[in-house]
Amino acid sequence: PFLLLATNRGCPFNCRFCADHVYYGKRLRKFSTKRIADEIEHDVKNIGVSQFLFWAESFTLDRDHALSVAEEIISRKLNIGWVCNSRVDQVDQEMLDVFKQAGCWMVGFGVESGSQRMLDLMAKGTTIGQTRTAVAMAQKAGLQVTAHVMFGYPGETREEMRATLDLVKELDFDFAQFYSVVPFPGSELYAQANKGGWITNRDWRFFEQNFSVIKTPELDPVEVEAFRSRAFREFYLRPGQILRTMRSLKTP
Repeated sequence: PFLLLATNRGCPFNCRFCADHVYYGKRLRKFSTKRIADEIEHDVKNIGVSQFLFWAESFTLDRDHALSVAEEIISRKLNIGWVCNSRVDQVDQEMLDVFKQAGCWMVGFGVESGSQRMLDLMAKGTTIGQTRTAVAMAQKAGLQVTAHVMFGYPGETREEMRATLDLVKELDFDFAQFYSVVPFPGSELYAQANKGGWITNRDWRFFEQNFSVIKTPELDPVEVEAFRSRAFREFYLRPGQILRTMRSLKTP
């Protein structure tokens, strides 16, 4: 049993695939450290839930705030486990070590692509080198690490999809989420895909990350979805990954 716990809203970055600013805004707003810790304490004492997903576009958008929350959890001796999401350019070793001490057991990074050219096209504002460094620091802190990546962004080639999968396998992530790129209304990508006539399906039920609805000169939706399925198989059916997953199980 776990709960989502909101810590902050809003993101100042300009990733072209993202529509979060439409409903969360770009200005960062944070719940106070006390309010977050009080909510955790209430959930533990009154509901019996001690596992949490800190729900935010990125928990680490404000370093001081993120550290303050972790330090308050330690100060109150709250015996909990929690996970969070972050950008690869917004973590450091001290932060991740404190997170671990406060009960964090996993961090998810928006890796997006193993191609620097694609990261630049997405306006992600990160580098492959930053991804490597962030993952290494998280692993050094004793955290499990999840990669969030996407396939089918306009301009991406088959070779670049392959490079993304290869990077995720090379960096030894504990988990990986492979998504199809979705032109969410409100995103810059949506306007671009509309203008280019790339959207192949206007049924909103398929505007989610298990489906590809963008056809580009390089890739069509069937090919993207097929590679996504292949990526899951290649990543999770490796003998080492199977053993790691089995070792993490708590009960038969």
